[in-house]
Amino acid sequence: MERFFAISGCSGGGKSSLIEALAALGFSVVPEPGRRIVAEGQA
Repeated sequence: MERFFAISGCSGGGKSSLIEALAALGFSVVPEPGRRIVAEGQA
């Protein structure tokens, strides 16, 4: 059985850093959509 976790928190709280660290340890991660959405809106 796979376990899923959601990571939430305030802006600047370290969510992206945590996701990068978990990926470096071999965990499967899904990039947060917020950065992509903001980048598309600024294009």
